[in-house]
Amino acid sequence: MKTRQRIALVGRLLFVLFLLAVAFVFAMFQGGMVSWTIFYILLPFVSYSILLFFYPISAIKAERKIVTSRVHRGGSLTVVVRLKRKHRFPLLYMIATEIGEGLGVHAWAGSQMKQIFLVGISKEVEWTYTIDRMPRGEHRLQGIEIELSDFFGWIKKTAMLDLPETILVYPKVTEFPYQPHDNSSETGSTDAVRNIPRDLAMVTGVREYQAGDRMAWIHWKSFAKTQNLMTKEFDEGKGQQLFLVLDGRQSDTFEDQVELAASLLQEMSRKQTALTFVILGETPHVFHSIHSEEQFHQAFVQLAKIKPSDAVHPLVDMTLVPHSESAVFITGNPDEVLFQSVLPKFQQSRSIVCFAIVSWESGAYGNESGTFQLARSKGIKVYPLYRKPFSEIFNEVAR
Repeated sequence: MKTRQRIALVGRLLFVLFLLAVAFVFAMFQGGMVSWTIFYILLPFVSYSILLFFYPISAIKAERKIVTSRVHRGGSLTVVVRLKRKHRFPLLYMIATEIGEGLGVHAWAGSQMKQIFLVGISKEVEWTYTIDRMPRGEHRLQGIEIELSDFFGWIKKTAMLDLPETILVYPKVTEFPYQPHDNSSETGSTDAVRNIPRDLAMVTGVREYQAGDRMAWIHWKSFAKTQNLMTKEFDEGKGQQLFLVLDGRQSDTFEDQVELAASLLQEMSRKQTALTFVILGETPHVFHSIHSEEQFHQAFVQLAKIKPSDAVHPLVDMTLVPHSESAVFITGNPDEVLFQSVLPKFQQSRSIVCFAIVSWESGAYGNESGTFQLARSKGIKVYPLYRKPFSEIFNEVAR
């Protein structure tokens, strides 16, 4: 590709030289004032084209600064791109284009990722672009493509300035209030929203403080005695444990599923509740006994990167399933595969809740009411959600 560009650039130079030669020969043979005027008018433009041909475009350096530190789905991303060069060689104009991997970002950004500069003798130019309504996912920027041209487009030079960078757009998080409490009762029935335990485990000892440990888990009595930060240790087997599962199969409501999972994770982090989080699919992702902020961050990173799986049967490795007091499922495919082959593997849990996000417009409720009854017959509480704001949904369920 580069060889073809070089050959094309040399061909353009030869064309410019040919124009100059034709003008000179015409002036020599014609000998009139008009012919020589044409030659001398053409001479500076041709000279500039020849100088531009030898101008080292590789001397231009690019810098990129991501202004928005953390972007969630539907939010805005602001980026500042700065182009610098050492010499003040006059440049008529420069076209700079942000190049990304795939069409994801460009489809949302439109023409904002492309800018035309009237450079002149400036040694530095910059532009700022903002992309609204960013889609969730992992977006990779490859670099800045720049194009230089003379007055008439005789000489055009293009270069790719490598500037790789990855932008993570996290799922949108909705805050909703709930008060977790013990889910046990004589009848075994519990509130679907409030059955999530406040604390995962019993305190069994202390250890040295590590980066990412929550302030609420610091053992202040030990600190007062030794002046060293110590963190409480937990025995997960002695306490209640929440098992949160996201169905990673393809569905029309997949983004809503990811948003609900992220909202629950953040609420667990705010309530200082530890849990095990699993994403089902062709390659399941398991986050065991999330305690620290770093573990929550890793789970959020995976929720930002995750793509729907084409697997028909979500895989569940029972060796990865710890004993838990409560299991919460989030799915957009409330079918027999889920209720007959997956959820029964969690029967050791005292409470199993399934949030099925379905589209009301598609008439899914009528088609899935039979599978809902099947799940309820197995002791699974199923709550269909119809793409309302999650804060409203949980308030309704709590009533």
